[in-house]
Amino acid sequence: MLRLPSSCTMILLLLLVMLRDVFDRWILLQMLAIFCLSFGIGMLFMQGNILWHQYKYGYGYWASEMVTMEEVMKARVLSKISADPQVFQWSQGQLKVPLFT
Repeated sequence: MLRLPSSCTMILLLLLVMLRDVFDRWILLQMLAIFCLSFGIGMLFMQGNILWHQYKYGYGYWASEMVTMEEVMKARVLSKISADPQVFQWSQGQLKVPLFT
């Protein structure tokens, strides 16, 4: 998913364009290329880390600790049937949800 650059990045790029007469054009292109490469490599590493975590564990990188309200309500209903009313274990990943009944 493509995102628009932040305002700080836009200001820096605008300053570089405005100062193109002061600096040699070749130096400006080198600075811009180094910035774009370092930013792009960082974004690739971050995206690769998220995709690897999703492939390995079956959910997103930050979704491992998130529990929806629907899951909590399901656990509360099922805990009234189960033998242990304090903790309901999910079959996927064995996530333990404390139940306040």
